[in-house]
Amino acid sequence: MGARIKSRIVIACVWLLLGAAMVVVPVLIALNSLRATLAGHPVNLVLTVLCLAVGVIGVLWAVASLILGERYDQYDRSERRPRRRTPEEVRRRSKRRIGLAVPAMIISLLLLVATGYASPRAATEQALAGLGSDSTVRLVDKLTWYELVPDRRDKADNPIDPVIGLVFYPGGRVDAQAYAAMLRPLADAGYLVAVLKVPLSLAMIDIDHARSVINVHPEVQAWAVGGHSVGGVAAAGYVDTDERVDGLVLYASYPAAKIKTADLAVLSVYGSADEQATPTRVESARPLLPEQTKYVELPGADHDIFGDYTPPGDGEPDPKLRKTIVEETIALLESIKPAP
Repeated sequence: MGARIKSRIVIACVWLLLGAAMVVVPVLIALNSLRATLAGHPVNLVLTVLCLAVGVIGVLWAVASLILGERYDQYDRSERRPRRRTPEEVRRRSKRRIGLAVPAMIISLLLLVATGYASPRAATEQALAGLGSDSTVRLVDKLTWYELVPDRRDKADNPIDPVIGLVFYPGGRVDAQAYAAMLRPLADAGYLVAVLKVPLSLAMIDIDHARSVINVHPEVQAWAVGGHSVGGVAAAGYVDTDERVDGLVLYASYPAAKIKTADLAVLSVYGSADEQATPTRVESARPLLPEQTKYVELPGADHDIFGDYTPPGDGEPDPKLRKTIVEETIALLESIKPAP
């Protein structure tokens, strides 16, 4: 019987540690990136809340098991007059406990890892300053993406719909809001910009997400998709699946497979000091992109120049390099302008 009780104690101790971790991680997320989690994809918020709830239940169960478990192992209190369990009953109870506890702990551990990974690098105040509506740009915050819509009117004060749009996939574990300041000048120039909120903060999970944006904007006549880092990989994976896409924008990124659309307008911008999407890697991926792809190397730029998120990269982004990124992106969007 001692071995049975020992298994209960071991399981309770493991649950106590695992449950405590499942409580601590959501608390840290709330302290460090609550706004990013609330404003991000709803899956990320659900995971965080679920992780906290399971963690609390796990801790309470573990404490109760350590305090009262031996009594319930040895006595059956389901009857009016409690009786002592037989060794065979105790053995079956122990096997059932292990059979339930091990899968539950594995699932809970996966939930903990997913919750921790889904917590993005939060947007800085500089990025958040690019959010909001004013006389030239209107912010539309939808459930799984946000839009920066140019607010333009004709002489009769009727709204003029944008005819060119960009759907942008964020980098891995980066708050979608972190690209607001970077991309807002595109909306100021008259282009619709939609930045996707991605599940688990990883764009590769939902490569087809851009289709949702394109489908609800029939007034837009030409589209480009783009992304930063792994978001660019997701964007490149989408272009061959939608004939409405005429352009591709890659920030510190390159495709995972050869793009088949031959007449696609492509822009690849990367930093010379990038240690992730290094110039060598960008160069080696040239055969995967159309021959007409335009490459722009940013001298001295690192991987984080394309967004504003914590922790920051090597100092403040160079305004001149940021201006180059915007100008080159606008040039690509102008090149896919539909015929009158």
